[in-house]
Amino acid sequence: MSKNTQYLVSPDSLPIHLLFITQGDGQIRHGNQSALNMFGLSLTQLTALKFPELLHGKHAEIEDHFSAASLNQKVVQLKPNISNKHIWVELYANELMHENESCICVVLKEYSDSQLILSEFIQTNVLYQNLMRITPDAAFIIDLTGKIICSTTYGQTLFGYMHADDLAHTSIFDLLVPQEITRARKHFAQVLTGTEAGMQEYTAIRKTGQNFWLELNFGIIRQQDNTPKSIFLVARDISQRKKIETELQTQETHYRTLVESARSMILHMSPDGHILFVNKYAEEFFGFAPGELVGKHVMDTIVPEIETSTNRDLSQMIEEIFHDVNNYRININENIRKNGERVWVAWSNGAIFDAQGKLIEVCSVGNDVTEQRQAQHELAEAHNQLQLQYQEIHLLQEKLRDQATRDPLTNLFNRRYLEETLLREMARCEREKIPLAIVMIDIDYFKKTNDAFGHEAGDQILRSIAALLQNHTRDEDVVCRYGGEEFIAVLPGASLDQAQKRAEFWRSEFQSLDFTFDGIAHQATFSCGVSAYNQHGNNADTLIKLADDALYQAKSNGRNQVVIYPSTSTSIV
Repeated sequence: MSKNTQYLVSPDSLPIHLLFITQGDGQIRHGNQSALNMFGLSLTQLTALKFPELLHGKHAEIEDHFSAASLNQKVVQLKPNISNKHIWVELYANELMHENESCICVVLKEYSDSQLILSEFIQTNVLYQNLMRITPDAAFIIDLTGKIICSTTYGQTLFGYMHADDLAHTSIFDLLVPQEITRARKHFAQVLTGTEAGMQEYTAIRKTGQNFWLELNFGIIRQQDNTPKSIFLVARDISQRKKIETELQTQETHYRTLVESARSMILHMSPDGHILFVNKYAEEFFGFAPGELVGKHVMDTIVPEIETSTNRDLSQMIEEIFHDVNNYRININENIRKNGERVWVAWSNGAIFDAQGKLIEVCSVGNDVTEQRQAQHELAEAHNQLQLQYQEIHLLQEKLRDQATRDPLTNLFNRRYLEETLLREMARCEREKIPLAIVMIDIDYFKKTNDAFGHEAGDQILRSIAALLQNHTRDEDVVCRYGGEEFIAVLPGASLDQAQKRAEFWRSEFQSLDFTFDGIAHQATFSCGVSAYNQHGNNADTLIKLADDALYQAKSNGRNQVVIYPSTSTSIV
C-alpha cells in the first residue's frame, strides 16, 4: 500500500487489531474498536500513550525511531497490566494517510502458545532450526508435559499421519504402547531434573496399530535463566537394528553353545595376557570356580614361571606369543592346575584384530596331552583336531562379523555398510583430490516378475545382477544391496563420464542374460541413476537422493536406461 492510499472502510468496522502511530516517536494516533477491546482501554487512554508503552520488558526497547520497515513482522509481548494477561503478537506495518497525515498502520496478530514457542524457537535456536530442517529422523518440539507443539514431516509419517496438525497437542506418551507409558513418563521426568540421560528405547504404535521399535532422545531447550522451556525430541525407527541385534544374539548363543560344549579348553586373552573369557571345560580342567580366572593374568594362574622338564622360561614364551602369534600357531607347553599339579597342554593360538588391524585378542584352544606327549602320532591327531576346532570357531566369528554387513540373499554389502563406507570414501576422495560417483540401480517391472513367476524367480534375478556387478567392478568399488530390488555402486576415482559408461555396460550385459521360468523365456532389465561427489552434492544423503532422482527420471523415460542427474538420458533400448 502506498503512502497516499486512503482506506475506504472504517477501521472500527474491521475485526482485526489496528493501531495508527506517528513515524519517529511512535505516538499512538488512533486505535480501532478491536484494538481497544484487546488492551482494555478507552480511545483517550490509548492515544495518550506511545507505542513502546504497550510493550512488556525488553520489547519496549525495540526501536528508538519507528518506521514501517522497522516494525514489520516483529513478534513482541504486550504488558500484562494493560491486557490482564500475557499476549504475544506479530506486527504487520505499512505507511498510509490517516486524517490527512502520513503515519504507520500497525496490524497486531495474536500468537497462540504453540506459534509463540515455535517462533521463539526458530529465532533464537539456530542449531535446532537447522536440525529440524536437515535431520533424516523424526524431530519434534514438545512442551514440558509431553504434548507435541510441532514436528518435521517425517515425524508425522513415522507414526502414520499425513497432515502437520494431526499430531498437534497429542502427548508423545500416547504414541507408545500402554505398557511403556509409565517407564517413559519416569524417564521424561528424570530428563527434566537432569538425573537421567536423554536417550531410551521404547515400543511405539503407529496410527494403523502396528508396533515398532523407537529410540527417543530428549534435549532440553532452556530459557535465559536456565530453566526448562520446552523439549527438542528426536525419534528414530530402530526396528531394523533391533532385528539385526536379535539375529546376532542368536548367532552369539550358537557360538557360546559351541564353545561351552567343546571338550577342549578355550581362552580369550587381551594383548597383555589377561584372561577375558574361559569356557567351562577349561575351568573344570584347571580346577577353578566359574568366573575365577576372568580378569587374571595367565602367568598368575595356569602358566608356571619355569617348565620343569625343559627349564624353559614360560613368561618369555607368553610375551613372544602376544608379540607375534604366528610364531606360536601350535604350541605345547606345561601348565599348572590350581592344586599345583603340572599338566601338558597343546595350544592352537589365533589372533583377532580390529578393523584397523590392531591386535585386540588372542584366542587359544587347548587339549590335555599329558599322557600322549610321548606318542607323536596321537599328538599329531590332537593337533589336527585343535586346528579344526579353531577354524570352526574362527569361521563362526567371521560369520558373525560378516552377517552384520552382508545381505544374505546376494552376498553383497548391505545398507548399513554402505552408510559407513560412503562417508569414508568421500573423505578419502576429498583428501586425494580424486572424483567419486555413485550409481543407483533398480530392476524394471520386478514386482510383475515376482507376481508372474514367484519369489524364487525374483531371487534368481537378484542373485544374477549381484554376480554381474561383482564380476565387473574393481576391488576398490563398493557394491551394496540398498533394499528390495535396488542396488548402489560406489565408484571411487570414477568421473561422471566413466560412471555413466560403466553403468551402461552393466545395463547392456544384464539385458543380454537369458532367464527361463516355468518353461517361459524371460528378459529382465534395469534402470540406472548416476550422481557425482562435489559436482552434484557434497554429502552422502544428497548424493543418494540425486542418484535416486535420476533413476526416477530413467523410469519415467521408459526404463532400461542410464540417466545422469539432473535429467540427461544416456541410453535406451
